[in-house]
Amino acid sequence: MKRWLFIFVSVFFLVSCNANAEKEMVWEQYGNENGEIKLTELNDSLVRVVFSNNDGFTFDTTGRQTVVSTRLNLDSNGTFIQIGTGGIEKVKNGLWVHDFTSIAQLQMKTQISDIYSRMFYNLSEEIEITGRLDGNSKGKTVNGIYLPLVKIMAGRYYQFKGRIKREPYPMSYYSTESSPQGIFSDTSKTQYRLCFDSEVQIELAHPVE
Repeated sequence: MKRWLFIFVSVFFLVSCNANAEKEMVWEQYGNENGEIKLTELNDSLVRVVFSNNDGFTFDTTGRQTVVSTRLNLDSNGTFIQIGTGGIEKVKNGLWVHDFTSIAQLQMKTQISDIYSRMFYNLSEEIEITGRLDGNSKGKTVNGIYLPLVKIMAGRYYQFKGRIKREPYPMSYYSTESSPQGIFSDTSKTQYRLCFDSEVQIELAHPVE
């Protein structure tokens, strides 16, 4: 009986320690319309990476952090996190995911659609974007990121500075029997968008060449 009690207490202690360690981790969070990526440094070179898609599927892995080299054929000289045959490139405002084979290994493992063609924006810190403000029936956007209700003209270039959040589209964007004009027909599947928060700072800017 004492032996089983000792084993139970030991297991409970280990589980509690792991849970506390998980809470103490400092996570960097990134996202776009198709999923999220969370990063936390385990040591000077190793990074824990958690990919999540819109259906709740997660791929939890580790990558080795290094400096982007010219052999990777990337534009930046920042940080690169190697994961299998590909990895994550850290750039201003977010992350790009790459794969250097034709297998598209990371897309298969993470089950995140269009993982290589859309930036994952930084959701943990304030970012700064200069771009053309577009307006349509869905609202006003810059680089596909929605703006709160602001009285500025679409078609012009602005500088936007603020925090971005990832949120489900409101139900008004879905087609229903009472409102068949929505942009999404499947009401059983949650669609996500990126939005600047209400405190975004906006200034008129010149077009980016």
